[in-house]
Amino acid sequence: PAEEQVSTVPKGMAGVKGKIFTEGPREPLAGARLQILGTQYGTFSNGRGEYRLVFDRTLVDRCRTQSVRVTAPGYGKRDVILSLGERISSDVWLPRY
Repeated sequence: PAEEQVSTVPKGMAGVKGKIFTEGPREPLAGARLQILGTQYGTFSNGRGEYRLVFDRTLVDRCRTQSVRVTAPGYGKRDVILSLGERISSDVWLPRY
């Protein structure tokens, strides 16, 4: 996911938002979990597959990237990179088992 400029994010924090889809038919996937590995920062996708992940900005200030694991029951996991300053798609596709 790419960093998002969110005016509602508390000072010192950053956020990303996007959608989780099933691979293949690209249906929105509700209840997928996104977790920045090695941290307490995580979130779940809503009924439309949308997510918003808010985290401490210093996580990416120190090392510029962080790994985000995306999982959902009945689907494979996917690790994606959270990068500071890049504008790429924040959408994630998960394959069925």
